Amino acid sequence: MTDVDAAKLPVMLTTLRLPTISRIWQEFGARADREGWGSARFLAALCEHELADRQARRIARHMAESGLPQGKSFATFDFAAVPTIRKAHVMALAEGDAWLEQGANILLFGPSGTGKSTSITQLGKKHQIETERQHPGLTGRIPVVYIIVPPAATPKTLAIELAAFLGLPVSSRDSQHAITQAVAGVLRKVGCTLVLVDEVHRQDLRTRSGAEASDQLKYFFDSVGATFVYAGLDLEENGMFSGMRGRQIAGRFISVRAAGCRRRRFPRRGAAG
Repeated sequence: MTDVDAAKLPVMLTTLRLPTISRIWQEFGARADREGWGSARFLAALCEHELADRQARRIARHMAESGLPQGKSFATFDFAAVPTIRKAHVMALAEGDAWLEQGANILLFGPSGTGKSTSITQLGKKHQIETERQHPGLTGRIPVVYIIVPPAATPKTLAIELAAFLGLPVSSRDSQHAITQAVAGVLRKVGCTLVLVDEVHRQDLRTRSGAEASDQLKYFFDSVGATFVYAGLDLEENGMFSGMRGRQIAGRFISVRAAGCRRRRFPRRGAAG
């Protein structure tokens, strides 16, 4: 290769949007000369690194755009400080997707400070990354949605929270029905497969507004076809498992208690009304 060719390469690689090859071609070229690589092996090695870096950049970009809370991760979570959360159990859920394929919704509850929010957001991030790896280059997908239940939640405020996450232009003046239908339609259109609902204890099933908010989530559950993960404080105290609605929730969710991590087996989606 002449000096002129070597000088032209960075410009051409930048034009072709191949930043990784532009960064490593000289190092790999010297190695190829030393080890007697053929041209096919040399080119393949460059392309493999370019594709790997491109996928990593794409995943990082989609994670930044996902709207999921940043900063906390399983890598930095101190499971020893919160012995009521079993690391093996949570990591098994994060690494496997059988529970998602089976529509096995999860309800994580327990005292404050036991890592519930970290756990569900990390489940979401793992699923976001795995979806991107399985469907590289597929645009327009929002596989994971995350909301925090607002205080004194109502069906309309829940719908508005979901609309805000999706970037839908809605206002409090819009009707509950219109917002709900818009959100459900977009969730189906973007291929949402996992909905994370944090602070779910804020919908008190013993009150009318709380019961109606629970029914709103049930509507999205039934109409979207995604797996749902709830997280909240001691839910037994706010009637989450009592009455007809409580029995429906118990029939649809795998229950994971942060204090002791008691786990119950529940039927798949649709087994309970």
